[in-house]
Amino acid sequence: MTLKNIILGFISIAVMAWLAGCAGGNGRKRQRQRPILTVSIPPQTYFVKAIADTLAEVNCLLESTADPETFEPTVNQLLRLQESDAYLPMGTLPFEEALTERLKSNRKDLTISSMSEGVKRLTGTHACNDPAHHHHDDGDADPHVWSSVENARIMALNTLNALIEADSVNEDTYRRNYGALINNLDSMDRDFRHLFASHNVPRTFVVWHPSLSYFARDYDLNQLVLGNPGKEESVMSMKAGIDRAGAEDARVYFYQSEFDPARAEAISQATDAETVTINPMNADWEGEMIKLYMAFKNASRR
Repeated sequence: MTLKNIILGFISIAVMAWLAGCAGGNGRKRQRQRPILTVSIPPQTYFVKAIADTLAEVNCLLESTADPETFEPTVNQLLRLQESDAYLPMGTLPFEEALTERLKSNRKDLTISSMSEGVKRLTGTHACNDPAHHHHDDGDADPHVWSSVENARIMALNTLNALIEADSVNEDTYRRNYGALINNLDSMDRDFRHLFASHNVPRTFVVWHPSLSYFARDYDLNQLVLGNPGKEESVMSMKAGIDRAGAEDARVYFYQSEFDPARAEAISQATDAETVTINPMNADWEGEMIKLYMAFKNASRR
């Protein structure tokens, strides 16, 4: 049985539960004061809360420790959608396609709006270590669209539109909060561009998993990927990556805590790069971006 069929099976069970409690659910919706928006991953909650503040509730399917590329929603998680007025999928994750397909058939009253609608997707980001092939367009589209201030502007607008559709009464407040968020994103973008205008800031950084491709695109940086997703990295390939890190003066190694810490330490020593722990699934999206900024700022002093 394929993963898609398993997911569809889970959803079918959940749909029967929805239908059984449909009347009561509609009654609860009419009595509820605040709309509920469901999102797929924790970083999306940052944008909903920034625009809605306390005027809407946000429900997230995944926890910050979950892997969005292998996630399989459970019946209980799917049932949490029952009380939602809208579902905002990231629009880039494997489990979302089957989920939204089924929801469109069985929950016609549920607004479904992709938060990444309008984002220009990158492909070939799981690049090899050969500089001659660093940029290529083969392979699947990179799902980590939220790791970018430029993309965040698009995500914020999509969130605003979903909130207005779910709760037009508070449109003025949503638009005001959206404006404040955009001002914050613009300020963040200016800070990054000013930082990277310095000649002493390294233009290449090291990662194990290519989760910062869109960030690298925004500021014309080189993301040097040492890991090969889904495969064991060969010794020769690893050496080529480490040699390139030295040649390009990479001073920062961004490391996700769920990966092997011993390997992270070995790579840090081999590349002489400072290890900075990041969490692309953190609900504190702004905090993660500040962490990137400080890592490069500190590297410029080395």
